[in-house]
Amino acid sequence: MLCGKLPYGEEDPGSRRNKRPYRSAMTYRSDLTRWIDGALEKSVQKNPNHRYETLSEFLYDLSHPNQDFLKKDAAPLLERNPLVFWQSLTFILLLTNLMLLFFLFR
Repeated sequence: MLCGKLPYGEEDPGSRRNKRPYRSAMTYRSDLTRWIDGALEKSVQKNPNHRYETLSEFLYDLSHPNQDFLKKDAAPLLERNPLVFWQSLTFILLLTNLMLLFFLFR
């Protein structure tokens, strides 16, 4: 209801199990905060054991920032996305080596 999209994409009537990953509401609405998106993600988990046990827990997390959801943003780039980290480091080292070669043979 917040972004007009389903959290796991459009349903495929031919398949009995939808194996798509959760799509963050923040991809559609940049004004949402991480803790609201975290509460939404927990509330629509595919496994019912991972969802909120009571509605009051969900409403509380919607109205108060849950530190567990905020910690996801605090992780360093190496933990969040190691591929981007190593690609960036490789690019920086390549540029540094090219600059050193340029100054060496100048």
